[in-house]
Amino acid sequence: MKLEKITVGTYTNRKLKSTLKFPIQKICKKCKTIYDCNSKKEIKSLLKCSKCKNDLSYVDENSLYYTSEVIKAVLSLGKDLNGKRQTKTFTGKTQEEALRKLYAFKDTLEKTEGPIVLNKATNCSISDIIKHLKKEALQMGRISKNTFKTNMDALKRMQKEKFVNKSITKVSRADLLSYFESIRKYSESTIKKQYEIISQAFAYAFYQRIITINFFEGYNKIAMPSSEAVAEPITALTIEEEKKLYTYLASTPDSTCKHKYLFLLQLTTGMRIGECLTLSTDDVDMENGKLSIKRTLTKDIDGNNIIGTTAKTYSGKRTINLNTMSRMALVGSLNHYHKNKENLLFCKNDGTLYDEGSINSALKRICIKCGIRVRNYISKSGKDEVTSDVHSHMLRHTFATRCVEAKIAPAVLQKIMGHTDIATTMKYYVNVDDHFEISEYKNVESYLEQNDVFLLKEEIS
Repeated sequence: MKLEKITVGTYTNRKLKSTLKFPIQKICKKCKTIYDCNSKKEIKSLLKCSKCKNDLSYVDENSLYYTSEVIKAVLSLGKDLNGKRQTKTFTGKTQEEALRKLYAFKDTLEKTEGPIVLNKATNCSISDIIKHLKKEALQMGRISKNTFKTNMDALKRMQKEKFVNKSITKVSRADLLSYFESIRKYSESTIKKQYEIISQAFAYAFYQRIITINFFEGYNKIAMPSSEAVAEPITALTIEEEKKLYTYLASTPDSTCKHKYLFLLQLTTGMRIGECLTLSTDDVDMENGKLSIKRTLTKDIDGNNIIGTTAKTYSGKRTINLNTMSRMALVGSLNHYHKNKENLLFCKNDGTLYDEGSINSALKRICIKCGIRVRNYISKSGKDEVTSDVHSHMLRHTFATRCVEAKIAPAVLQKIMGHTDIATTMKYYVNVDDHFEISEYKNVESYLEQNDVFLLKEEIS
């Protein structure tokens, strides 16, 4: 019986008898030359005929072995770092028992992205293991090229540390604690990525018996360190700031502000910048007032911008209804469309993709002109410079916040934004404007007064 990477059935086991009488004869299958074996060592080493190089077999094979039947479930585990095929066998009194043991083992591997066995004799380092794991994950489609590059970039930063490149068997708990303490100055996302790939390496090494202790399991496991960096929350533009930006974009000609329709589309649909930069004319249905979002901007293994084949998440693939403002932004985009191979609405004149960094830089220049969240800073060269804290993702936050202020149902907003989890919608995008908050408080006060809850308010001192 065969399942995916699994074979289960009844097998015959053979074991050489302990009371063998030597010499034991082997015979060439081709030329029939007979050889005498005078020890178990010779039995194991004498495999080929010295004359014709053919395989040898026993003259009286049945009298040499104890035989027994055993039920086995065999799991194929891929290849080790040397390219050798690896399997793991589980036995039981029944096929069900053998399979139960096999699946229990498979469950332990799920947290580390799949069943790969590393050669115990190989002097594996954390770097070796992670490269191997991520390469297979990429080949099997479990991670994207962009994710693969992100992991390799994280590994490259870590390779400056000695412990990452020496045998994992020689890495101590103190080495790991010292390293994690040193990276607490970084952001939470950076720490999380490095913690995850190191713990994956140790999980594999432990499950494959390369190491006897996994520092990332058990009561005394090494927990992910907390970041000391203060993360600035992404806040939406206030209504006044949005008015300033919208007025500038609406009144400035395309020749002066080449990304105006892109920014207007973000402000009126809440699309991610990567989704906007991969929109094609085929995605626009002006007749029915629909816009299809099917893909996003991503990167290949070399870090080059490419058009992804899917959206950022499963829910990211969606169709949104156009309102009056988003219709106007799309009409402007179509009127200034430059013909290109991919029919992209927003791309360079030569048809190549924009980089998100250049889009953000353009938006900052606009916001400096409009006086939106402008601040001074000292550049690396020591000069006084001016910048804006606004970036393109804030336009998405701004759209979502206006939707909340307009009392759109959370489930509807989740669909518009393309979030898999509604908690993401509420957690990251509900930054209501002060004016809205004050007006809502007044509504609550009026409601309580109408219901005589505040009858004694004149007596409060």
